[in-house]
Amino acid sequence: FLCRMAKELLDVKIKEKFNIELFTTWSFYFPGKRCFEGQRELFDTYGIRKPVFNAFEMLARLGEERLRVISNDEEKDDSKYGRFPTIDGLAARSGQEQIQVIVWHQVRDQYAQGERNIKVILDHLPWEGNVRIKHYRIDETHSNAHTVWKTLGSPDYPTIEELAIIKKKEGLEKYQPDRMMPVEERSLSIYTKMPMHSVSLFILEPAGH
Repeated sequence: FLCRMAKELLDVKIKEKFNIELFTTWSFYFPGKRCFEGQRELFDTYGIRKPVFNAFEMLARLGEERLRVISNDEEKDDSKYGRFPTIDGLAARSGQEQIQVIVWHQVRDQYAQGERNIKVILDHLPWEGNVRIKHYRIDETHSNAHTVWKTLGSPDYPTIEELAIIKKKEGLEKYQPDRMMPVEERSLSIYTKMPMHSVSLFILEPAGH
């Protein structure tokens, strides 16, 4: 949801010529509350980083120059604000050194399920030869301390040992090891599977960088 909202705000910035320079958040924080008792915060009462914070980290890794993204997804998510593709993304670059692509599979219904095969095509790349691809993921089993908390029985007041286990999964995690792929005619295609309510960050760098 956060990444999709960021894209919509950036689109509004261009369309309406708004001066949007910063994304922030508004939440409550009450010490002594039970673990993962929803207060719209980025960190739990116990200092556990929530998955939404990792989405902010993904957005923070985008470069200074936004790149064009086209989604040909025919499945749409209807809302009072319009119809949005369930598969969409944001992309940017940092000079000639790095390209970042965020892709999400998301609808408003938080209970929706399913998995999609995704193909990300990158054209007009500034490099030839091989590129290194780093793939980060937020989903039910990656970058998600809340899932670990649930596997421990959803303790209201975790022990020190339980907190240590939960915090091991609180940061932004790689979905797979880094890999090298060839650029052919300035183009490259990445294939992956994405469950509902998941986000992937791909970072591309020329080999040897």
